[in-house]
Amino acid sequence: MIFVKKNSLSSITINNKIMKQFLGLILGLTLLTGCLTPGGGFPTPAVTSTKAPEATPRPINTPTPGMTPTLTPVWLVPDQKLAGVTVTLWHPWTGDTAVQLEKLVLDFNRTNEKGITVQAVAMGSAGAVAEQIPAALTTGMLPDVVVAPMADLLTWRSQGAALVDLNSYLNDAEWGIPSEQLAEIPPHIWDQEAMDGQRLGLPAQRTTQVLFYNQTWARELGFKAPPTTPAAFKEQSCAAAVALNNDRWADNNGMGGWIWDADAETIWTWLVAFGANPLPSSIDHAYRFDSTESAAAFSFLKSMIDEGCAWKSRYPVPYEQFAGRQTLMFSGDLTDIAVQQRVQTLKKSTDTWLVIPFPSPAGQPVAVVGGPTYAIFQTAPAEQLAAWAFVRWLVEPERQALLAQSAGAYPLSDTATEFMSAYADALPQWAATLAWLDWAQPAPGIASWSSVRHILEDAAWQVIQPGIAPDQIPAVLQELDAMIDQYAH
Repeated sequence: MIFVKKNSLSSITINNKIMKQFLGLILGLTLLTGCLTPGGGFPTPAVTSTKAPEATPRPINTPTPGMTPTLTPVWLVPDQKLAGVTVTLWHPWTGDTAVQLEKLVLDFNRTNEKGITVQAVAMGSAGAVAEQIPAALTTGMLPDVVVAPMADLLTWRSQGAALVDLNSYLNDAEWGIPSEQLAEIPPHIWDQEAMDGQRLGLPAQRTTQVLFYNQTWARELGFKAPPTTPAAFKEQSCAAAVALNNDRWADNNGMGGWIWDADAETIWTWLVAFGANPLPSSIDHAYRFDSTESAAAFSFLKSMIDEGCAWKSRYPVPYEQFAGRQTLMFSGDLTDIAVQQRVQTLKKSTDTWLVIPFPSPAGQPVAVVGGPTYAIFQTAPAEQLAAWAFVRWLVEPERQALLAQSAGAYPLSDTATEFMSAYADALPQWAATLAWLDWAQPAPGIASWSSVRHILEDAAWQVIQPGIAPDQIPAVLQELDAMIDQYAH
């Protein structure tokens, strides 16, 4: 934290009485020396003008020529007005991350010198936060800080929520974040919170969809390397399915291949892998899933089901199926890695497993990175500044690393990564994904994505139904676009 002491204006006031005495002394000396003019008057003294030193101006009042003056921001209040302010935070985290956040809140409340108190409220999920904010808008009982995806923030703003533009805070000499700290954040992560020239939040966490891959089993099936193309992905998945269909146990028939996953983030990543870009090019344009690239992605996914290379599990999570060799691969989240490691240990599996990016027809790896944001709702200046003080404290590298580690998410800076070195050593599968940040793409971050994601999931399930032929996929995509035009705002 950088503190800059503001200079006060200095002034020099010349006392009139002293000046008169000074002039009187000069007159007396002149008379004593008899320096009167022939006309009887006093000569005009050759006095060098003495000008009082000019006061040193404040930068905000006398800017350098050619520069725009920096006005005192309306949110800047004296420190004494922050004492006793309570900041309410709503977040979606559960489990270890919720526990870690609560520890950090207690630490901030105990150590901050401004006298600010933070109350963290665990809402239980991102969906619960998304449901409660619109209701809070009607009652005026909004939290000061919320942790939510950018798409939700933009949705609430369209519904009348006033979010604080954080640019003024970031660039302030006293209250800003050091430029070297910001420079460590990858641009495709930092830029996700910027919209229409404003900064609506700071990155809270980032994660990505990944593929879990049983390397030991794959090698037994004859594959020396993980798949880098959809064709290779399908080949290995099919081989695993065939192996289980032909072993001596009947209860695993139909398993072995990739576990079908219609999660919106997974489907979106497959679309990106095939070169599709359905996002609107501007606010005046619509989504367009009806494209050759989207059709190729959906055709590939349908073929995985139709040919028995993917299967639908009745279990909500695939950890045990993966550890028990009922699936060669499954798609999950970065935060699933630590959980999978614990399950591998519990199941006493000796298989070597990896986490790999999604394959693409060009053989280039694909990863889409997204996650929640810290945002501040507009309130009184003291409340906003107190909220900013907490958020700024929370995103400092050491605390950022603690929250990331509790969830198994990405650290957002090089310094935070260094704080997680022990975690990376203990979980090499997670550590391997850090290199993906150099080429990963940002997740959708526009308001309509909150609605579009659900329509996309429905379309994915429709495509794999037995009654849908491959040549009907373009019609499904056209219907998808029409549904989005009608219902997603």
